[in-house]
Amino acid sequence: MSKESMGAYIIEMPFEQDLSVAALSFTTSFGVSFKNLSVTLKTSENITEIVTVTLDDCLGSDKDAVIKNGNLVALQDFYYNSDKVFNAGDEILIECTDANSTGTVSGKITAVRA
Repeated sequence: MSKESMGAYIIEMPFEQDLSVAALSFTTSFGVSFKNLSVTLKTSENITEIVTVTLDDCLGSDKDAVIKNGNLVALQDFYYNSDKVFNAGDEILIECTDANSTGTVSGKITAVRA
């Protein structure tokens, strides 16, 4: 999903996963260079899980990197923001463990076309 706001081309990718079924593993690529990446994750209830945001770099696996790791302990919110400029072929991977098999996570990845 994308939209234009005040001259900026904003790209949004929603995701959702029931953690009683499986862990969240969501990968997306925007197909264009992008910046101002933000990841917002909300849960249906307090959870104790690990959330990881990983860059799958288009320049090769040796350039892949975990760009944010968060431990949610009895929490419902996770937020990450970066002003880095990403390449057109880069992918963003969002993961959330399901060690406690409870709750639903949903959120979105938002970026601005560079």
